[in-house]
Amino acid sequence: MPLCVSACSVAERPKDVNVVEKAGWNTDKDTGGVATLARPESGDGAASGSTSPPGGNFRLLLVDAPSHTEQRVVSGICGVVRGVDETHARNCYQTSKQLGMAIVVSCLKEHAEFYRQQLYLHGLKTAIEPDRSTA
Repeated sequence: MPLCVSACSVAERPKDVNVVEKAGWNTDKDTGGVATLARPESGDGAASGSTSPPGGNFRLLLVDAPSHTEQRVVSGICGVVRGVDETHARNCYQTSKQLGMAIVVSCLKEHAEFYRQQLYLHGLKTAIEPDRSTA
């Protein structure tokens, strides 16, 4: 008889079913034998203490373009990038006009790609690059 698990409830494993232990999986008798994946460990057996996120840090750059207006840049960046205020967005606009590009935010690669797609829909030219300053 197959065992169904939904997002709302976890079915208990029947008592006559044998549990197969796999490397890296923990089964807890208090949870009815539901298997969970253990935290990866480093070679010395201690939990990995890396402070770098798995996706890595990337910079979202605002690239200067003739179609950029201050209002478009400010409304686009403030509407898309979480935690950015108008002052920072205006500074990004001014810096991109002076230097050709400006760093909007440093974040995970997936977030940078999402921000880039959303800013493109606002008519802004952007780029992403690896942030090597945090390494």
